Amino acid sequence: MPLEVFYTSLRDAVAHGYSVAVDIDISEPSYEVTKDVGIIPDFDIPAAAISQEARELRFNNGTTTDDHLVQIVAYKKFGSEEWFLAKDSLPTSWEEPRQGYVFFHASYVKLKVLAFLVHRDGVPAIKKMLPEKSG
Repeated sequence: MPLEVFYTSLRDAVAHGYSVAVDIDISEPSYEVTKDVGIIPDFDIPAAAISQEARELRFNNGTTTDDHLVQIVAYKKFGSEEWFLAKDSLPTSWEEPRQGYVFFHASYVKLKVLAFLVHRDGVPAIKKMLPEKSG
């Protein structure tokens, strides 16, 4: 699925009140160090340069791996920056003041989320691509 459809569908589902389970790569420096924020730093790749090709390169060379699951429960835009709030089961996410939650910047979601699961009504653009139910 093209990155733009993938990201927009995930973001819109959360923005419309659906929670989304995501396969995510948490072995990135921002997340490993802070334990509560996932962001892709510009020295890795500038957010504006994140593309389908950049995602696939990281999948293919093993720098993006499926190593954790979280549940994204909220989305908020601050100026031009998009952020997601996720429930996390890792013990570090329960250290004060996190209380089981972490934040992911749009750059992290675009580059480090491998897959997501949401009710089909939460993704109308993708739902249109699915075959009609019979019977």
